[in-house]
Amino acid sequence: MSSPMALSGFARACAKRNGGIEKIGLLRAADIASVEYNASGDLFTSLSLTPGATVAVYQFDEDSAEYSEVHRRTDGSYSVEHRLSMSLGRFDSSSREAVEEIALTSECGVVAVVRTCSGEEFVVGYSQEFGAERPLRLLSSEATTGAKPSDATCRKLTLGSLDTASARVLVNGVL
Repeated sequence: MSSPMALSGFARACAKRNGGIEKIGLLRAADIASVEYNASGDLFTSLSLTPGATVAVYQFDEDSAEYSEVHRRTDGSYSVEHRLSMSLGRFDSSSREAVEEIALTSECGVVAVVRTCSGEEFVVGYSQEFGAERPLRLLSSEATTGAKPSDATCRKLTLGSLDTASARVLVNGVL
Protein backbone atom coordinates (compact mmCIF):
# COMPACT_ATOMS: atom_id res chain seq x y z
CA MET A 1 0.00 0.00 0.00
CA SER A 2 1.42 3.39 -0.94
CA SER A 3 1.66 6.16 1.61
CA PRO A 4 -0.40 9.31 1.10
CA MET A 5 1.19 12.37 -0.44
CA ALA A 6 2.45 14.92 2.10
CA LEU A 7 0.86 18.36 2.17
CA SER A 8 3.30 21.05 1.09
CA GLY A 9 1.20 24.22 1.17
CA PHE A 10 0.46 26.72 -1.58
CA ALA A 11 1.78 30.21 -2.28
CA ARG A 12 -0.38 32.38 -4.50
CA ALA A 13 1.59 33.75 -7.45
CA CYS A 14 1.99 37.51 -7.67
CA ALA A 15 1.11 37.64 -11.35
CA LYS A 16 -1.76 38.54 -13.65
CA ARG A 17 -4.91 36.55 -13.06
CA ASN A 18 -6.75 37.61 -16.18
CA GLY A 19 -9.13 35.03 -17.58
CA GLY A 20 -9.95 34.18 -21.14
CA ILE A 21 -8.61 32.19 -24.04
CA GLU A 22 -6.59 33.73 -26.85
CA LYS A 23 -6.26 30.76 -29.21
CA ILE A 24 -7.41 27.13 -29.57
CA GLY A 25 -5.74 24.53 -31.75
CA LEU A 26 -7.14 21.04 -32.29
CA LEU A 27 -5.46 17.93 -33.61
CA ARG A 28 -6.36 14.29 -33.97
CA ALA A 29 -5.21 12.34 -30.91
CA ALA A 30 -3.62 9.79 -33.29
CA ASP A 31 -1.40 12.56 -34.74
CA ILE A 32 0.62 12.90 -31.53
CA ALA A 33 4.00 11.21 -32.06
CA SER A 34 5.44 12.03 -28.63
CA VAL A 35 5.15 14.37 -25.68
CA GLU A 36 8.12 15.21 -23.49
CA TYR A 37 7.28 15.41 -19.79
CA ASN A 38 9.26 17.15 -17.05
CA ALA A 39 8.39 15.37 -13.79
CA SER A 40 10.03 17.95 -11.50
CA GLY A 41 7.91 20.75 -12.98
CA ASP A 42 4.89 18.49 -13.71
CA LEU A 43 4.59 19.98 -17.19
CA PHE A 44 5.07 19.14 -20.84
CA THR A 45 8.16 20.56 -22.54
CA SER A 46 7.35 19.63 -26.14
CA LEU A 47 4.69 18.10 -28.36
CA SER A 48 5.77 16.29 -31.55
CA LEU A 49 3.35 15.37 -34.33
CA THR A 50 3.43 12.57 -36.86
CA PRO A 51 4.76 13.55 -40.32
CA GLY A 52 2.25 15.70 -42.22
CA ALA A 53 0.06 16.35 -39.16
CA THR A 54 -0.84 19.90 -38.15
CA VAL A 55 -2.59 21.73 -35.36
CA ALA A 56 -5.76 23.32 -36.79
CA VAL A 57 -6.55 26.71 -35.26
CA TYR A 58 -10.25 27.45 -34.71
CA GLN A 59 -11.19 31.10 -34.49
CA PHE A 60 -13.99 31.85 -32.07
CA ASP A 61 -16.05 34.86 -31.06
CA GLU A 62 -14.24 37.21 -28.70
CA ASP A 63 -14.80 36.29 -25.04
CA SER A 64 -16.71 33.12 -25.96
CA ALA A 65 -14.17 30.34 -25.34
CA GLU A 66 -13.73 28.78 -21.93
CA TYR A 67 -11.92 25.82 -20.43
CA SER A 68 -12.96 24.32 -17.10
CA GLU A 69 -12.06 21.37 -14.90
CA VAL A 70 -14.13 19.68 -12.23
CA HIS A 71 -12.29 17.44 -9.76
CA ARG A 72 -14.46 14.77 -8.13
CA ARG A 73 -14.07 12.03 -5.59
CA THR A 74 -16.83 9.44 -5.90
CA ASP A 75 -16.87 6.20 -3.89
CA GLY A 76 -13.13 6.48 -3.35
CA SER A 77 -12.32 7.14 -7.01
CA TYR A 78 -10.76 10.41 -8.11
CA SER A 79 -11.49 11.93 -11.54
CA VAL A 80 -11.12 15.18 -13.44
CA GLU A 81 -13.75 16.26 -15.97
CA HIS A 82 -12.41 18.55 -18.71
CA ARG A 83 -14.67 20.87 -20.75
CA LEU A 84 -13.67 23.18 -23.59
CA SER A 85 -16.33 25.34 -25.19
CA MET A 86 -16.30 28.02 -27.88
CA SER A 87 -18.70 29.95 -30.06
CA LEU A 88 -17.93 29.81 -33.76
CA GLY A 89 -20.09 32.81 -34.52
CA ARG A 90 -22.69 33.01 -37.20
CA PHE A 91 -25.31 30.39 -37.89
CA ASP A 92 -24.03 29.64 -41.38
CA SER A 93 -22.61 26.85 -43.53
CA SER A 94 -19.00 27.53 -42.53
CA SER A 95 -19.67 27.11 -38.81
CA ARG A 96 -21.87 24.07 -39.54
CA GLU A 97 -19.02 22.44 -41.46
CA ALA A 98 -16.55 23.20 -38.67
CA VAL A 99 -18.80 21.59 -36.05
CA GLU A 100 -19.37 18.59 -38.30
CA GLU A 101 -15.64 18.03 -38.89
CA ILE A 102 -14.91 18.35 -35.17
CA ALA A 103 -17.76 15.96 -34.33
CA LEU A 104 -16.61 13.32 -36.83
CA THR A 105 -12.93 13.62 -35.91
CA SER A 106 -13.71 13.51 -32.19
CA GLU A 107 -15.23 10.04 -32.60
CA CYS A 108 -11.62 8.82 -32.56
CA GLY A 109 -10.54 11.63 -30.22
CA VAL A 110 -9.05 15.10 -30.44
CA VAL A 111 -6.50 16.92 -28.33
CA ALA A 112 -6.58 20.69 -27.78
CA VAL A 113 -3.75 23.10 -27.24
CA VAL A 114 -5.18 26.15 -25.49
CA ARG A 115 -3.39 29.49 -25.12
CA THR A 116 -4.77 31.70 -22.36
CA CYS A 117 -4.84 35.49 -22.51
CA SER A 118 -1.96 35.48 -20.00
CA GLY A 119 0.19 33.60 -22.56
CA GLU A 120 0.34 30.08 -21.12
CA GLU A 121 -0.38 27.12 -23.36
CA PHE A 122 -1.68 23.85 -21.99
CA VAL A 123 -2.77 20.51 -23.38
CA VAL A 124 -6.30 19.12 -22.94
CA GLY A 125 -7.28 15.58 -23.92
CA TYR A 126 -3.79 14.17 -23.41
CA SER A 127 -2.28 13.37 -20.02
CA GLN A 128 0.91 11.90 -18.65
CA GLU A 129 -1.21 9.25 -16.93
CA PHE A 130 -3.22 8.08 -19.98
CA GLY A 131 -1.45 9.53 -23.02
CA ALA A 132 -4.05 9.95 -25.79
CA GLU A 133 -6.32 7.21 -24.40
CA ARG A 134 -8.77 9.73 -22.82
CA PRO A 135 -9.08 12.39 -25.57
CA LEU A 136 -11.67 15.12 -26.02
CA ARG A 137 -14.91 14.26 -27.79
CA LEU A 138 -17.87 16.39 -28.83
CA LEU A 139 -20.31 16.62 -25.91
CA SER A 140 -22.78 19.06 -27.44
CA SER A 141 -23.36 21.65 -30.11
CA GLU A 142 -26.04 24.31 -30.04
CA ALA A 143 -27.04 26.77 -32.73
CA THR A 144 -29.60 29.54 -33.00
CA THR A 145 -30.77 31.97 -35.64
CA GLY A 146 -32.20 34.29 -33.02
CA ALA A 147 -35.88 35.28 -32.97
CA LYS A 148 -35.70 38.85 -34.26
CA PRO A 149 -33.39 40.95 -36.44
CA SER A 150 -31.63 42.44 -33.41
CA ASP A 151 -30.67 38.97 -32.07
CA ALA A 152 -27.23 37.60 -32.83
CA THR A 153 -26.85 34.20 -34.46
CA CYS A 154 -24.57 31.71 -32.81
CA ARG A 155 -23.11 28.22 -33.08
CA LYS A 156 -21.49 26.93 -29.88
CA LEU A 157 -19.80 23.61 -29.22
CA THR A 158 -18.44 21.86 -26.16
CA LEU A 159 -15.76 19.17 -26.07
CA GLY A 160 -15.07 17.05 -23.02
CA SER A 161 -13.10 14.19 -21.52
CA LEU A 162 -12.65 12.43 -18.21
CA ASP A 163 -9.36 11.31 -16.70
CA THR A 164 -7.44 11.66 -13.43
CA ALA A 165 -5.23 14.73 -13.96
CA SER A 166 -5.47 18.47 -14.50
CA ALA A 167 -4.40 19.84 -17.87
CA ARG A 168 -0.67 20.48 -17.92
CA VAL A 169 1.23 23.49 -19.21
CA LEU A 170 3.11 23.09 -22.50
CA VAL A 171 6.32 25.11 -22.12
CA ASN A 172 7.42 25.23 -25.76
CA GLY A 173 4.00 25.92 -27.24
CA VAL A 174 2.80 25.04 -30.72
CA LEU A 175 0.30 27.84 -31.37
